Amino acid sequence: MSSAKMIALKLCLLTVIQATAQTQRQDIDSAALFLLQRTTATILQMTACSFRITTSYDMANGQAGLVKHSTLDDVFMKFPGKLLVISSGDKGRRGLWCDDSILSYYSYDHNNYATISAPGSIIAAIDTVSKTFGIDFPGVDFFYPDFAAAIAASAQSLLYLGQTPVNGESCVHIAGRDQEKSYEFWLSMEQWFLPVKISIHYYHTQGGPQYEASYSNWHVNPNLSNALFDFVIPPRAGKIRLLPSSGEPGEQPDQNTRP
Repeated sequence: MSSAKMIALKLCLLTVIQATAQTQRQDIDSAALFLLQRTTATILQMTACSFRITTSYDMANGQAGLVKHSTLDDVFMKFPGKLLVISSGDKGRRGLWCDDSILSYYSYDHNNYATISAPGSIIAAIDTVSKTFGIDFPGVDFFYPDFAAAIAASAQSLLYLGQTPVNGESCVHIAGRDQEKSYEFWLSMEQWFLPVKISIHYYHTQGGPQYEASYSNWHVNPNLSNALFDFVIPPRAGKIRLLPSSGEPGEQPDQNTRP
């Protein structure tokens, strides 16, 4: 056998071995993956949407161990680049506006604001403020175009568990896990498989913190005015800078801060 054929045979065998190892490593239910893909397809076809999301999450407390925190967010999106999030919770009441060109943050509690150039799309804006400035966007994973593909690539198991009611709504129930966490998704059978609830358990993190989010008041393709996404500076609001990786904006006042 020629060396070229030998090399080709070895490459073929290596591919088969890798595919077999991948199959053994993963237990992917095709029905579960199909339902997640349906969710992604529904969201990608939207021109606009609004919804409310209630989240609870665990954070370490030196004296009390894991302590649950919560937020309530009203979210408005007009694709590709307009976003408004009004958030209330343990970190106070705050808002985030994105109007295609400018991204604005405002703290209702402290009456201060910050602005940066918008990255160009809703997903890019979410990535920028969460990864660079530490401002969380709860429950937006479903809006990433590769959400279902990323789940399939990292999952060690992914199962369809059947139908169950959640908050009076008929849902399909999906559960899975990867190397770091286990998770569950409940998707609406009444509204194009939109998310109704998610639960995540980070079992490889000390204490096993959990995260849970519930979605409600879904409106698909509503007629949202562009003016909704324009931030108007409130009277006597002070201007601040967003600090990279600080986790909380507002530590450095701008030179033009108003009294």
